[in-house]
Amino acid sequence: MKNLLIVIASQDYLVANHKGLWDEYSNDDEEYVIIVNLPADFLVSKFRNKQYRIDESRRGLTKITDKLAVIRLLFILRPEILPRVFYPLIAKSFWKQLENNVNFTKYSRVRLLIYNPLWVKILYNTKKNIDICYYLYDEVRYFAHSQKINKKKFRLDKFACTHSQIVLTMTDRLRNIRLNYTDKIITFGNGASIPHLVTDPKIKLPNSVAFIGNFRNWINNDLLEAIIQECPDRLFVFAGSVENDMRPFFIKLLNNYTNTVYLGQLSKEKVYTIYKMVSCVIVPYRENLFTSSTRPIKIVESVMVGCPVVTIPMSGYKESSFIRFASEKDQFLTAIEEVIANPIDQESQEYISFCEENSWKIKARRLKSILDDIRNED
Repeated sequence: MKNLLIVIASQDYLVANHKGLWDEYSNDDEEYVIIVNLPADFLVSKFRNKQYRIDESRRGLTKITDKLAVIRLLFILRPEILPRVFYPLIAKSFWKQLENNVNFTKYSRVRLLIYNPLWVKILYNTKKNIDICYYLYDEVRYFAHSQKINKKKFRLDKFACTHSQIVLTMTDRLRNIRLNYTDKIITFGNGASIPHLVTDPKIKLPNSVAFIGNFRNWINNDLLEAIIQECPDRLFVFAGSVENDMRPFFIKLLNNYTNTVYLGQLSKEKVYTIYKMVSCVIVPYRENLFTSSTRPIKIVESVMVGCPVVTIPMSGYKESSFIRFASEKDQFLTAIEEVIANPIDQESQEYISFCEENSWKIKARRLKSILDDIRNED
């Protein structure tokens, strides 16, 4: 009999940062994977013009491969906006909708991989013989832009760490500051799988610098603008969604500086192509406990296709010839010049080892071993 892994993610399957991990995990002959997309509801989905979510929820389970499927559940209201008194009803609806689409008796073991601590709170102890693995991808206890405590997330994270059998963290720092749970916390990180459809672009942008991904208030606006100002002869390429509170600043950059260009929101395949087109990627975030504890997936994706990165110091990565740390404008400018002048040697052992250690294929094997250890401890 196979094992069933139910992934409750914080992003929809097709655009999720960990899509490659789930795909690779489902390739194991002993495993079947179901991705639970962000839920639909009758208020937020309609208010945000996302009727498609309601439509998808009514279709039930959608098979991606023989061992991987996706489902979107439907609730009257999104669980995030409901008081705790409704959690038992949400849990009951969650399991009922899954049982209407999945024959649980076919599986020898059922595991939950949960990215949002709220769902640990909702589902804990609501079904027998279910293993819970909580994936802690960021320092959720604090707001990224201000480093103020997020009281609700603080409580939920504490509950999730306490009641999950295993806690996976993005970085060592996230593990080390949760001293009460070190016996169950494993630093797991993230990885990348280069899509097969990605080819070398016909157009190259020499001496160009890119910021790829969500443009949000994690960014150090003054630092980014100063870098652009100091490099009028370099093209700065942006691609990804722009958060509403950052839109005025982003528009200012595009209008005031002729060396900036925005490519819009792109698919993962096209994002990898952009990495191959540009000379380097920068991550000029604000420096605080939140950002220093994270491990942006854009860094590993960029490096794996041969594009170096200059970033603020982050505990999730080690500095190398292709990942350079910088805090101030002058440090960024110097590092940008150096990585552009010295492209990644993709034949070096340093680079080969990085790609091997950070491949989703290797990460998927490790995840299976971790989850199997839960079973062995019973």
